[in-house]
Amino acid sequence: MNNFLFKDKIDVVLIDWHGILSKRGFWCNQSKINQNLGDWCKLVFEGELFKDWMRDKISFSQLCEMTAGKFRLSEDAITDYFEKDLGEYGPKWEVCNMIDNLFPESKKVLFSENPLLFKEKILNDNRLASYFNDIVLSCDHGVLKEDRDPSLFDIALKQLNLDNFNNVVLIDDKVDNCAYFRELGGHIINIK
Repeated sequence: MNNFLFKDKIDVVLIDWHGILSKRGFWCNQSKINQNLGDWCKLVFEGELFKDWMRDKISFSQLCEMTAGKFRLSEDAITDYFEKDLGEYGPKWEVCNMIDNLFPESKKVLFSENPLLFKEKILNDNRLASYFNDIVLSCDHGVLKEDRDPSLFDIALKQLNLDNFNNVVLIDDKVDNCAYFRELGGHIINIK
């Protein structure tokens, strides 16, 4: 019988941020108000720039510097716009409550691909920090979930002192992440 069917057999729940706990994406409102910022977001969020920022291979300052020639936005202005939308980024406490009800005895781990800016501006919320038993972020380890040898999953296995993912559930919105986690022996809840 599959351990997933026995909630008390699930030791750890890995919870993604974007698409699961977040209310909306970064610069969600401000990018609609400011066309220049909207264009900046389109450039940054598509492709390798974004992935390298999430891996903390380039800093927010470097990202702003790299895009400064194309947009009339300073790092301070982009940061100000980010902070204006802070209330939109989450978390959805009703989802946290649902997870608690489903897996009351399990460790809750924030398992997310996010830049250092996320950690500095959002995770400083004491209520949020106290909800999680542990945090595994891409910006702390320089890898994403999609990376291999190592992937963020390998980092989580080591950081959480697990031998395998047999008694672990991943809650994520990306099908590829869920498929890979299932290959690693874990259980998934794919929320779209």
